[in-house]
Amino acid sequence: VAQIAFLALPHKTSMGFASQLLELGVKVVDLSADYRLELDRYEKHYCPHTDVKHLSEAVYGLPEFYRSKIK
Repeated sequence: VAQIAFLALPHKTSMGFASQLLELGVKVVDLSADYRLELDRYEKHYCPHTDVKHLSEAVYGLPEFYRSKIK
């Protein structure tokens, strides 16, 4: 059974928790902007991203458009 964590934290806070959970193999649903935007856009509007390693694996959770990637 896959473990799933739901994070509803402010930007910058979420990526610290998500990074640790992802390293443990936990699937993460993050409601912040930390994994929603491309790196350059995120850093332009928020702050330096501290989890670039996992950023490329993130999928924006609109099932109407990204259903196969979300699976």
